[in-house]
Amino acid sequence: MQTSEWLAYFEHNAGRASPQTPARLAPLPAKLQEPLVHALQCFQLGEAGEGRIAQQARQSTDPALDDNLKESIAFYVREEGRHATELARLIRAMGEATITKHMSEQLFERSRRLMGLRAKMAVMAVAEVVGAAFYMTLAERVPCPHIADVMRVISADEDRHLEFQRGFFKRVLATTPVLLRPIVALGLWFWFLNVLAAGIAAVAFGHSRLFKALGIGPWRFSWYCARRFYRLAHVPTEVEVSEQVDLPSDLVGGTY
Repeated sequence: MQTSEWLAYFEHNAGRASPQTPARLAPLPAKLQEPLVHALQCFQLGEAGEGRIAQQARQSTDPALDDNLKESIAFYVREEGRHATELARLIRAMGEATITKHMSEQLFERSRRLMGLRAKMAVMAVAEVVGAAFYMTLAERVPCPHIADVMRVISADEDRHLEFQRGFFKRVLATTPVLLRPIVALGLWFWFLNVLAAGIAAVAFGHSRLFKALGIGPWRFSWYCARRFYRLAHVPTEVEVSEQVDLPSDLVGGTY
């Protein structure tokens, strides 16, 4: 996909309908309801916190960005905000309220403010890996069709965001001088793997009660995330100059 095609995609997807959520959902089994609400509250807070990146992208002189990508990032951030709205609606339907702060989110936000645009995009990419695996796990295992619908729609968006991130980091390498590409590639690998390990650990073990109630352990969820990361993992080793993004045929959908 060329950058103009990504912009066209985001413009079109801005009009997608949100899943219908009743004003009140029937309670889930007690061992699932509480940890699920807590996890959704944390993810809802995280989805709502990316606004500064769009402004930073618009002002950036990064050679990997053209006008189409700058505008696409703005749409990307707005989609994350829509996810926050959809999750908030779901949380209220489960009889709970959203939260305004969480220790892990505060630490994440403060550290992110110190980063450059590329590092922030890498952190967002890792969030897409963990988020897509998390939402699809809920879609397939939570015994409530309304919750499953919301999770499936958000997971599909996150998968497309992951594709977009592939394209962005491909352009990062393509616009890097040839002699420096191995160094940049190694730096990206190091950054991705460290942030990914921290992100997976925070979710897999921080929400272990939820995963136990869903019938999986934290290690299996970590494996789901690793499978998702495969969609990014080969990007830092590619050095072709093409602006096209070659997408695996299985990239969109709910399979692990």
